[in-house]
Amino acid sequence: MILNSNIKYELKVKYCENNKTEITDLSKINNLKSECDISNCLFKNDKIEFNSQNISTYWNLDKEYWGEEFVNFINKNIILTDNNSKDILENNIDVWNCLINDDNLSKEAFDIIIDFVNEKTDKLNSKLIEYKVCKIIDKDLLNISDENLQILLSNKYKEATTELFKKDGINIIDIDDLMEHTLKYNKIPIDTKINLIVTKIRNHTESSKIQKYIQLINEISKLSNIFNNGRLSIKNIDDYNKRIVDALVEYEYAKITKNDNLVLNKNIKL
Repeated sequence: MILNSNIKYELKVKYCENNKTEITDLSKINNLKSECDISNCLFKNDKIEFNSQNISTYWNLDKEYWGEEFVNFINKNIILTDNNSKDILENNIDVWNCLINDDNLSKEAFDIIIDFVNEKTDKLNSKLIEYKVCKIIDKDLLNISDENLQILLSNKYKEATTELFKKDGINIIDIDDLMEHTLKYNKIPIDTKINLIVTKIRNHTESSKIQKYIQLINEISKLSNIFNNGRLSIKNIDDYNKRIVDALVEYEYAKITKNDNLVLNKNIKL
């Protein structure tokens, strides 16, 4: 095989681009990992047979070697194969578990492979279109985490967030309600809710909203009194309260007096 010869890399690439032969067994290419650009070139030029073994062979390389060409190869072939090739779909579950979170995967390919996914997504790709996120949530394939919730809120994915909450009978009416509903959602850990509020503080959210968010969490609700010109002793406070206090002080919503009381910073412009 020419690709296994010692000819120059440039000549191998040229061969990949002009050769009409389809490679039926990708594993026969020597040093496939070190020749990852060659395999990507083969995918790009559609010179690899679409079969379960070739997909598995390529997938078993370290992820750093995966190229967009491979995803496009899946996009093109998965929808053309008869009955989407049950063998390919059933024997490459690990591939689909990862690819549903790839923003280069087409909507059509996504709709086919998601039915074979059996692992939850730990870290949601912020570039995924909301349609995909909704389907991932609908099939209970998204882990609830600080980062994933931040993505839903930052992208203002109302439909996706509604999908997440509706199973518990929570209806979101307005996009501005997303943060409030998130804080009220009883399946989200307190620790995650605290992190979400801290992020809002860091983003210089207006003080009236910060007050409302704090009021929604029983464990820290007393801190909201400072927004009504109250003062609160911060001696012996627990970790949840300390994290909020530290953020309020750092971002100048509040300040600490000599007597260790937390008070509103009256110079705040938010």
